[in-house]
Amino acid sequence: MTQSILPINVQVRGLHKSFGSNNVLSGIDLDICKGEVVVIMGPSGSGKTTLIRSLNFLEIADRGIIEVCGITVNAAQFKQSPNHQLRTRVREIRRRTAMVFQSFNLFGHMTALKNVMEGLISVKGQSRNAARVRAMELLKKVGLADKADAYPLHLSGGQKQRVAIARAMAMDPEVILFDEPTSALDPELREEVLKVMRALADDGITMIVVTHEVRFARDVADRVVFMEGGHILQDCSPARFFCGNDNERIGRFLGLIEA
Repeated sequence: MTQSILPINVQVRGLHKSFGSNNVLSGIDLDICKGEVVVIMGPSGSGKTTLIRSLNFLEIADRGIIEVCGITVNAAQFKQSPNHQLRTRVREIRRRTAMVFQSFNLFGHMTALKNVMEGLISVKGQSRNAARVRAMELLKKVGLADKADAYPLHLSGGQKQRVAIARAMAMDPEVILFDEPTSALDPELREEVLKVMRALADDGITMIVVTHEVRFARDVADRVVFMEGGHILQDCSPARFFCGNDNERIGRFLGLIEA
């Protein structure tokens, strides 16, 4: 994909975030175009999760500019003085994005169907009947129509994550953020989830995915971003990243995850 032609969905400039004396993000610059699938890789503690959580303000960066779907927020201003205008912008960014977590984060007291319906009713203001119809459509899309009345306790990890993806899709987001969505799953269940994610990519949804899933990155990603120590060390095509990468540090990392 050519960034000069496609509109930019996500833009980050000079993003910094520290936890005490630990600098987790150290001046991140990143552009992601509409419809791109960007995989973020790197060792533990490199800042990957903090970066994507900063994009929808689940983490509040210390400073930097975040623009999502044309809505711009100065992180330092929001952190120091979150006035009405800034809070409105952050709410709008959250409305246009969705996040899928490693730990699923489903409501245990609700069925799969009601987990997907909840946001349609409470956030989008749909009637219960309209929400039920839409939620069933989404469960069918992720292959779980037969599990609509099942509670999370009775679902496998892969099924829980597919419900979580259906719940994210219910918000009709322009950008979906995935935080290691398959890391808690065994290989067979991982493939269930990755199949759904591939279908989303085919639908043209902008996706930012923190993952170590090499095959998904090779086959689906438009770009791979490698982070270490709060910096972006490389941002390139999967072909360049995986085939003959001349960066010694990245080569060692790939040797470990592909072993």
